[in-house]
Amino acid sequence: MALERARAIFHGLQEVVGAHEARMSGAWSTARRLQYASRAQDGSGEGPFVEVFDWRWDGAFDSPSPLVGIAFLAHEGSLYWAKSERPAAQPAVSFTASGWAARPSSVSAAGSFHGAFPPSAPVEIRDEPPRACVLGPSTAVTGAPHLVAQLGGATFGVVLLPASAVKVGRNGLWHLRDDAAARLPPALRELTTRRRAGELT
Repeated sequence: MALERARAIFHGLQEVVGAHEARMSGAWSTARRLQYASRAQDGSGEGPFVEVFDWRWDGAFDSPSPLVGIAFLAHEGSLYWAKSERPAAQPAVSFTASGWAARPSSVSAAGSFHGAFPPSAPVEIRDEPPRACVLGPSTAVTGAPHLVAQLGGATFGVVLLPASAVKVGRNGLWHLRDDAAARLPPALRELTTRRRAGELT
């Protein structure tokens, strides 16, 4: 459902930017750390602390030409999105599930793509990652939503764009070229040209 909604939101984008394949690959790692038991302790350096597990998938997209993109995380009827940094040859992508050791069935799911960080989402899982996580296919195509990872009720994905389809401003922010943007529906044109991040409900 979440991926279908993303396809509806970005419908028509591939027609104006072109369909070019990119390869997604990565690997899982696990780490343990201690964090404050509550936010009220932030910066105090004092306990109590709780043990946290981080299950992290780190990867990259490989393409013959540089890429930018829009990262999105869909959860409970909302789709949060954020634009990446300027074009890169092998932009990094990651997905993380973090949870207290005492409550491994409740985790926070978060994804990032080349400097784009949509908000995280709380999810309930029956098994630990990576077994509980569904990774997307290894081949992505520019202009269309690509599933990176799905965990519980959270879906994280990326819409890749070729560097030739965007223009980068002095501040490093990119937007879709005017000739391409003019061919898009108003809502999608605004998303790709005027905004850096947002939420769609």
